[in-house]
Amino acid sequence: MGNNFNPCIFSIQFNLLSLFCFCFSLQCSASCHPADRSALLAFKAAITADPGASSAPGTRPPPMPLPNAALDGVALDYGVAILAGTLSPALGNLTGLRILGLTNLIKLTGPLPPSLGRLSLLTDLRLFGNDLTGPIPSSFSSLHRLEFLLLNDNRLSGVIPPSVFASPALTFLTLYENQFTGAIPRSIGKLSALERLDLRSNDLSGKIPMEIGNLRNLTYLDLSKNRISGSIPKSIGNLIKLAILDLSENHLTGAIPHSFTKMVSLQFCRLSSNRLSGILPPSIGDLRSMQRWFLSGNELTGEIPESIRSLSSLNTLFFSNNRFTGKIPAGIGNLARLQILDLSRNNLTGPIPDEIAGHGSLQLLDLSFNPINQPTLPSWLGKMPGLFKLHLAGIGVSGPMPEWLAAMPSLGVLDLSSNKLSGKLPPWVGNMTGLATLNLSRNELRSAIPESFKNLARLMELDLSDNELYGPIRPVLAKATSDALGHYTTLDLSRNRFTGGVDEDVGELAATGAVERFAVSGNPELGGQIPGTMAKMASLTELRMAGDGLEGGIPEGVLDLPALQVFDVSDNRLTGRIPPHRCGCRPGGLEGTPGSVATRCRRARKREEEDGGGGFWRGVLPIASSSSDKPTSSFRRLSLSHDDAPTSSARSDPTPRRQSQGLSRQWRQRRRPEIPLRRPLLLDLLHVNAVADLTEIAGRMIRAGYDQELSQMYIAVRRDAIAETLAALDVNKISIEEVQRIEWSTLDSKMKKWIHALKIAVRVLLSGEGDESV
Repeated sequence: MGNNFNPCIFSIQFNLLSLFCFCFSLQCSASCHPADRSALLAFKAAITADPGASSAPGTRPPPMPLPNAALDGVALDYGVAILAGTLSPALGNLTGLRILGLTNLIKLTGPLPPSLGRLSLLTDLRLFGNDLTGPIPSSFSSLHRLEFLLLNDNRLSGVIPPSVFASPALTFLTLYENQFTGAIPRSIGKLSALERLDLRSNDLSGKIPMEIGNLRNLTYLDLSKNRISGSIPKSIGNLIKLAILDLSENHLTGAIPHSFTKMVSLQFCRLSSNRLSGILPPSIGDLRSMQRWFLSGNELTGEIPESIRSLSSLNTLFFSNNRFTGKIPAGIGNLARLQILDLSRNNLTGPIPDEIAGHGSLQLLDLSFNPINQPTLPSWLGKMPGLFKLHLAGIGVSGPMPEWLAAMPSLGVLDLSSNKLSGKLPPWVGNMTGLATLNLSRNELRSAIPESFKNLARLMELDLSDNELYGPIRPVLAKATSDALGHYTTLDLSRNRFTGGVDEDVGELAATGAVERFAVSGNPELGGQIPGTMAKMASLTELRMAGDGLEGGIPEGVLDLPALQVFDVSDNRLTGRIPPHRCGCRPGGLEGTPGSVATRCRRARKREEEDGGGGFWRGVLPIASSSSDKPTSSFRRLSLSHDDAPTSSARSDPTPRRQSQGLSRQWRQRRRPEIPLRRPLLLDLLHVNAVADLTEIAGRMIRAGYDQELSQMYIAVRRDAIAETLAALDVNKISIEEVQRIEWSTLDSKMKKWIHALKIAVRVLLSGEGDESV
């Protein structure tokens, strides 16, 4: 297009979906050039959406206003239009174009045309929020005037070519949420004007180039959620204007360089979920602009420097899941703006410094799983008016629950689990009406549940497992609710001494209407039956009622709950028939009476594989019978072990039921110091190839006193079963040691004991099977 034109406006309008429309305007200085018109018509032709599909008369808004371009310039900008199609290569013929913005279009697909490299006057290219694929063309090296390149939120792939860094004027470069691979090119150091660099959520590898220290105008740097390895380069200290730094969720190693503290403008820093080691630089107090600092999930050691008291702007500090030692720094008490303090899962010692008492702004305090060994909690904790979350699990607290907790009206989350609390569960807990989460598990509490628990109208997560509580569970189930709040999502009463059964109306109570995890396993005197109203608990994903002395049958509809993944009623006295149901499960994901449930699972899987179903369950698994082929739920585990519920298959267990029960009781009475678990170890996932081994050894193990508990353990320690278990936790391709470092609430001390038990099982029971060791 030439540079001398008379003023004209050329526009093409499309009706939009959902009663919208868009138009674009070409503003130039003369009559429209035929080449431009041809290019624009080609662009329109590449849009495949039906322009009149959903429009209505009289609803079209005025044309989208565009920034005035220079006399020789053109702008194409559809910031929120709804289109589908591809980028026409003819756009490269608009050689006067300076701004090209085609963002957040529903389905702009296909590759980036190499012809865009001919737009030598382009200063602003924004194509984010589409579904573009393929690499970035090398022709982009011709875009020497480019200042803004925003290609994020697509499916672009390949390596990031050096051509991206050809424009010395580039100030904004965002390529996040794509599929780029390879290393960050060292030529990035040429972008001396760059202010924002965002490459997060790709598949980048290699090291952070030393040349990144040349970007002295950088204020924002995000390389998180990649596979970047190596150490943090010392040159990063040159970024004295940097305000936001995120290198989290990579494979970074080594120490944090001392030059790190030269970034005096740093306000937000996240280095969590890496493998950083060594000590913190003593001069961290120089980072006086720091407001939010995340170092969780690394291997940092040594003491937290006392200079931390100088971070006067700090409001959030996450240093959890490291190996810090020494005392909790008293200087933290100087941080008047601190709202969140998480030092959990380290090796910090006590006592809790009294200097923290003056924090009127503190909202979250988590010191869990440190060897603080402070039997009595300081009473000043009850005088912190803004404290909403208090996590003090596993710090050695003993004796009765301190009554000053009842005077904390703002407290919404209380976790005192894994301590040595004893005595009664006090009635005044019912006065803590602001609680949404209460975790008192793994203590030594001994009493009935007070009737005052009915007053906890906002409580949504309750864990009282692994205590010595007794009596009925009705006060927990029948509690009041507060509008949208107070509906349980998690309820765990496992491994206590409750009696009286689970109330028949449990599925109709307001408090349990939205429960996702319901666990009462390990209460051998609970008794009763599985309530039929549980079939109404549509949100239920886990139902665990193992070892509860249950009788009767499995109610119709419970196994058809749409969200149900785990159904464990093993070690009970259930009778009758397994109801017809439909489920999809992983290979070997069912366990139960030998020769019936598991056998049917294998047969169904074989039929599926013959139909081309592949290695995972993707559809119907007919345990009994079904009238429809459409799966309505996706089980991860169905456990009926040691029940008497028959199926249409004949029993193939060579050991009489009564003999098996007697041997099981003998086994449970034996001392097992090698495996420090308080319940039989039952794993969710069993590999289908291990079923044959189970069949061969089952008779011998039962006769020797090793019941199905050890059979399941034998299978679970196989390498592929471990991989399946980690996959179920959404953790892939990492070692068990890495799992233990993950900043994840479910990987608590119980999970560590679980992993430890598996290792012991391999060493004690399978010492001759070296190639299967964990």
